Amino acid sequence: MADKGKARESSYYAALMKAKGINGVQGINLFAWGNPGGGKSSMIIEAVEKAGFEPIVITLSYCAPEDALGLPYPVTEEVDDPNDPEEDPEKKKKIQMHVIKYLLNHNIQKAVMSKDSGRPCAIIWDDFTAANKSVQKVVLRLINERRLENFSLTHVPQIAIANPLSNGGYAPLDPAVANRFIHIDSEVFDTWYDWFVESEDTSPNIDFEHFDEEFINHFATYSGLARAFLMETKGKDDKMYRGVAPADMQKPLDHAWATGRAWDATIRAAAACEAAGLPIDPVVNGGLGEVVGQNWLTYINDQDLPKPSEVLSGSFNWSKYQMRPDKMRIISETAARAVQTEKQLDILLDACKEAQLQNKGDAMFPSLRVLAARARQKDKFGMNLPVEWNPKIAEAAEDVIDKLDLDYLD
Repeated sequence: MADKGKARESSYYAALMKAKGINGVQGINLFAWGNPGGGKSSMIIEAVEKAGFEPIVITLSYCAPEDALGLPYPVTEEVDDPNDPEEDPEKKKKIQMHVIKYLLNHNIQKAVMSKDSGRPCAIIWDDFTAANKSVQKVVLRLINERRLENFSLTHVPQIAIANPLSNGGYAPLDPAVANRFIHIDSEVFDTWYDWFVESEDTSPNIDFEHFDEEFINHFATYSGLARAFLMETKGKDDKMYRGVAPADMQKPLDHAWATGRAWDATIRAAAACEAAGLPIDPVVNGGLGEVVGQNWLTYINDQDLPKPSEVLSGSFNWSKYQMRPDKMRIISETAARAVQTEKQLDILLDACKEAQLQNKGDAMFPSLRVLAARARQKDKFGMNLPVEWNPKIAEAAEDVIDKLDLDYLD
């Protein structure tokens, strides 16, 4: 029975490794918590392979900082003199400069070189809480920056594994480390075992062929829902977006609380789960903490919103929502994040113009802000649109609402 639960859990990790993280890196930073002897490491390896990556396991309990960062060594290089005004590179004066380079750990080097192979690697940081703080911070640097000197790790998903402090963990995580992960508690999946016994498909078969397309659509939906939720709670309950680290982080989900970074990662994790056909509850609670997570999940369930693909199909009936400008705003802004073709853009802009005729233009304007940011290559989620679409968006904004400051559309 437990094996069926673990199969389900491994599907979660596989889906989140296939998603696009912040700044377009591969995978969402994951922290897997589970009691000793529960098969965490083998389950994570299974998930890595399911997602199409080669697992590289680095056990941190007996690592020094240089095992992750690499061994530093000094070299002398000849470089261009920055004070030489000569513009011709061939004639520019050269100077000697002492620099520090790193001899990479062979596992890190393998991960770096795997980008051009047929099967890229994923790094599993095992026994994370058994590592001392200096090692944790070095690993955090690799996870955050996804690079080491001139070596890129943007293509390498990374997962940390540890025992909870209440059951074999060595030391609590530094809050700066904890807030950079989605935390998954293996115990959560125990309550689903009975469901698996009755299910024909005990290990969901994720459709990775269409995963990216589905991820973008669901990412748009959850981005809109998160923005709407935060706008509604702003000024009422600041912990929904400006949380603080718990004083005592004994349990896995104690390591999750709401910050801007946590919201971004949670939106992506929720989109990945939807794209894989998995419930989003574990990653929402594991990214935002249980209090904020449950509040947002309740809000989502109360909305009953259409899919962005339906809104952008050209046959969507907006009149159903004319008496609910709050829902019109969420629907249109979510659709704006899902636009990928010029036809879809035209459909949404026509809906904005029609809303103005019905005196509902204010509710649609946030979608134009999203489109403008994407077309100006300034989308904070990296989902940009062709710059050639800018004039069309600006024209629509002028038609929808009078006397607007359109500097951001120039």
